[in-house]
Amino acid sequence: MMKKNIFILIVLLFTMHSCIYIDMNHFDRDDKVWLSPYNEGDTVLFRSRSGCDTLVVKKCYYNDTYVPFFFSTARNVMNAESYVDMKVIHKNASLMCMLGLEREDDGTRISINFDDKLEEWKKADIELNHKRIGKDDYNDIVFCTGKSSIYPSKNIEHYYWSKSKGLIQYKYLTGEMYSIYKILPNKKKKGIW
Repeated sequence: MMKKNIFILIVLLFTMHSCIYIDMNHFDRDDKVWLSPYNEGDTVLFRSRSGCDTLVVKKCYYNDTYVPFFFSTARNVMNAESYVDMKVIHKNASLMCMLGLEREDDGTRISINFDDKLEEWKKADIELNHKRIGKDDYNDIVFCTGKSSIYPSKNIEHYYWSKSKGLIQYKYLTGEMYSIYKILPNKKKKGIW
């Protein structure tokens, strides 16, 4: 009986040791700026000459908390990860839009997917540009054409994403250009930070 208990204890300790994170890669302040524009339940209006689109923030997920008993990697280091799940309502269609961040050993990986126009970068490799839309100037813009996409978009030609403001402008394959018009924050839900 005693040998059986010792055997079970050794197996348990060995199993637990392989499933424990001993370190974590945390987001830095600059990483958090990418997620700051949106909270669950927010609505963002976009308009063009021919109509109005609505972006709805469905879910915000944020994990930057050290949890030692979690699925482990070979290196026993947990990566912080976060995403914002959204949809854009255009006429009778609903287009998927998602922003994701993951903090790895060698930096933060950022991915943005808007109607299968996927872009992925290491944060250190992103070149932010300037864009003027109407009366507003943005100095933290990435131009997204979907170069990381596996499947072609059936609706979107390209889009502009602001590090601090989120999706600000996009162009449909039909030539219609939609620009950010108004943000309607969800007053009941606080930010993910």
